[in-house]
Amino acid sequence: MFNLNNTFHHGEAFINSGNGEFVQFDAKNRKFIESKGLQILNQLKGNEINALFALGKDKREFAALAKEIGETEMVAKKAFEGLVIKGLAAKEKVAGENFYSLNKEIDLPESPLHPFLKSLGSLPVSMAEALSLEMEKVPKQKVIDALVKRWKRLVVKEVKDIYLPFYETILRMPDGKLRMIRIDAVNGKPLSEKD
Repeated sequence: MFNLNNTFHHGEAFINSGNGEFVQFDAKNRKFIESKGLQILNQLKGNEINALFALGKDKREFAALAKEIGETEMVAKKAFEGLVIKGLAAKEKVAGENFYSLNKEIDLPESPLHPFLKSLGSLPVSMAEALSLEMEKVPKQKVIDALVKRWKRLVVKEVKDIYLPFYETILRMPDGKLRMIRIDAVNGKPLSEKD
């Protein structure tokens, strides 16, 4: 449930438990797309999140950024410097003024109701209990924490495990080495390879 101006809207999102990023399905190109940066939010404190989303690839003057995030210069400086220390922002001094820009690609939906977030809902997913499962690398609570940091008025009502179909194939190479390939059963493209 998402609370916006005291009204509730129902939304859903799918998150890869291997890396903690949103998973979306591009039906036109028949491929999965993952967000970039959701788990970065768990490294950030309060005002650093607002500062992060004020930044872009182009350099912006500190005074304009501080005004955009609605903080005093001291609070804003601490937030932007925190991003620089964490390697998420770059700082450059031009004519005596500080300029900041993103140092890492962040690609997250603006709204928790973005249509891409629920795009996996139309795919054949299953809620299986007796399958060979890959261990989650990002715990559910960390995902919930990141979502609430991204959208402050978000209320997470339920988290479920779902499983997308894929084939796991082991190949013997001409040199005798074994290689495992996981193939997406929806579009036939390799998901990962392991030697």
